[in-house]
Amino acid sequence: MKTMKKIIFIICALIIIIIVAFAPIKIFFNKKDSNFVHNSNVIYEATYDVQNRYACLHNDLIVTTTTETSAINNQGKVLWQISTLCSNPKLQTVGDYVLVADINGSNIYVIKNKKLAFEKTLDDKIYNVQINKSGYIAISTTADGFSSKVAVYNSLGDEICYYGISNDFALDCAVSPNNTTLAVATYGSSNGQIIGGVAFTNLNTQSIITNPTFTNLVISNIQYMSNGNLLAIGDTAALYYNNKGKNLWTSKYESQVLARYISASSSGASLLFNNSVGTETYKFINSKGNVKQETDLDFNPKQISASFNISLITGDRKFITIDKNGKISKTLNLSKDFSSVSIAENGQYFYGISGDNIELVKL
Repeated sequence: MKTMKKIIFIICALIIIIIVAFAPIKIFFNKKDSNFVHNSNVIYEATYDVQNRYACLHNDLIVTTTTETSAINNQGKVLWQISTLCSNPKLQTVGDYVLVADINGSNIYVIKNKKLAFEKTLDDKIYNVQINKSGYIAISTTADGFSSKVAVYNSLGDEICYYGISNDFALDCAVSPNNTTLAVATYGSSNGQIIGGVAFTNLNTQSIITNPTFTNLVISNIQYMSNGNLLAIGDTAALYYNNKGKNLWTSKYESQVLARYISASSSGASLLFNNSVGTETYKFINSKGNVKQETDLDFNPKQISASFNISLITGDRKFITIDKNGKISKTLNLSKDFSSVSIAENGQYFYGISGDNIELVKL
């Protein structure tokens, strides 16, 4: 009996020792790192090509290849597929519209509500193109006899404005949210100096409203805000205009060198600048032209995605999200880098492209 009690005692002691010894290990492995994303999964497999383009339409992923455009939901289900022939496709999603254009080619496709709204084959080569929430398209092309041509099409595909630019080049163009104004970012030279500008045209009268120009400033991106104002991103300054072309403010970068433009909203603009530490500096300029956020990133940004309310920057197996007010709202680590990312409009997840896999990463 004593021997049995002694055996039971030894067994109990061993169990206690094992529990005590391995509890920290169990706790260690069960502990969730709040700065690490575990909940990503492959939802779809598609052949990867460097010419593929990705963007979110609301919360679904739009994928454009050189032959077709398709929509995939967050469960990996293909919602629709439409033939779009482009050797160098540009993909843009705004509101309910999907725009696919062949840069340096001549084909344009506009998709709405899972159907092809219209398509165009232009006579000239497409340089840049934008679509607004109403389905109005501004297109700059290169053509013989002109540096550039600019055309505007309505949501039915009818041409409502067209003119040639003989001396300057149209780097970007956009139609205002109320479909009344065309803005064109121009580039030229005079007496050995670079001349950049933004030309505003009244689409109802097809007359120039104003055409401000600047010496040694190249404006490469323009974007209309929902309030009707226009943000112009230059290489040395950002400028903000109302719908009549009046400059509301100019924010100079001073000694900083612009690396890339992220996104803009009615609240302001998000930009990245080169810095001395070898990464990039994130800066947010609010709607009054004041710098409200400035942060040196601790990783090298490689992929950027922006939706209506949120932006995403990834690189070096890290990512940050930025809300519409320019605030960095989340910083997390990833188990891998993605070759392309697209964030959903609801801000709850993003799609990451890794080889032939499309993965869903929940935020």
